[in-house]
Amino acid sequence: MSASKRSTPRDCPPHRLSGDRIREGRVDGESVFFVTDDTAQPLARTSLQDEGLWERHHLQRWALEHPELLGEDLYVVTDEFDRWEDASGQAVADRLDVLSLDPEGRPVVVELKRGPAPRLTDLQAVGYAAMVSRFTVEDLVEAHTAFLSRRGEPTEPDEVRAILSGHAGGKKLSDHLLRSPAIVIVAESFAPAMTSSVVWLSEQGVDITLREFRLYRSAAGLLLTVSQTWPVRDVEEFTVRPRRQDADAVREERTFPSLPWSSEDLRALLVRLEGAKQEPTVLAMLDLAADAEDRRVGWEDLVARSGRSPAQVRSDLAHLTMIAKADFGRENWPVTVNWRAGVLSYIIEEPTAEAWRQVRRQTSATTGNEG
Repeated sequence: MSASKRSTPRDCPPHRLSGDRIREGRVDGESVFFVTDDTAQPLARTSLQDEGLWERHHLQRWALEHPELLGEDLYVVTDEFDRWEDASGQAVADRLDVLSLDPEGRPVVVELKRGPAPRLTDLQAVGYAAMVSRFTVEDLVEAHTAFLSRRGEPTEPDEVRAILSGHAGGKKLSDHLLRSPAIVIVAESFAPAMTSSVVWLSEQGVDITLREFRLYRSAAGLLLTVSQTWPVRDVEEFTVRPRRQDADAVREERTFPSLPWSSEDLRALLVRLEGAKQEPTVLAMLDLAADAEDRRVGWEDLVARSGRSPAQVRSDLAHLTMIAKADFGRENWPVTVNWRAGVLSYIIEEPTAEAWRQVRRQTSATTGNEG
């Protein structure tokens, strides 16, 4: 990215980088020259710190104005996101630099560093990705709505959902895609100890990218370049691609079919949940949906009936997905998730509802006999 059209540093301070002065460049170890007519002047390397530039007020602002600094075809959802809470509903003091969306509708967690990336930056980014994986589509829409409002662009949630869906090629956003965030780390440099960790994470199926920026100074001003350090594009066919095929194979092994839930399945699920902290949420969802005339239960009713906080209910439902895969070999819940006019609800098909009611009656009768 360049900012080389200033007349002198005094005329335009380094932090006054404007949109028409930023251009994407590639360096990857090459020398950078400032060319005037028939002369080429090598540029001296400098740093954000030496120039009095800061991570949040400068680097992050440039990334918001020019998402191509973070990678190709990314759409910024929000920045400085800090609305986290643990399973007990307590606030968690963490602040995510930038959250973006890729063209497939998958979230991309972005971690920015003003200088060289500290040793545990990759673990920090993985931690943020784990938290973002608990996002629902509703959370994503809410975060982007707040982001646009802060930027003086108030937008209705339905329109925001359409904007996000439009970036994903018009596909309907799904909670399933949100569970596998990608990671982008942008820093001045990366130490071998960290890049070795990143290579290993990639081999395990984690989609992680390292982007390195470099700042140069000339008499005309500053030049900012951004290049991809990992995956290594120049040798992708020989090193990265085989590893990514292995990662894809791992992901394929973890895919599961969508199967109907029989009475036996539901009875086994009831036994599996007995005494677990997720039990109130799952029972409330199935009971309310099965007993409702339209076989539907809304989010607010589910939270109220479960007696747990919204964050706990989200965690419980995420755990239900793990149970469905690990114990029942399927991707789907006994209910389906439905969005209508911005309202989240869960719908159960009549055969499943009848099977669930039968299981509950049998369980109640057994319990009564034992009493």
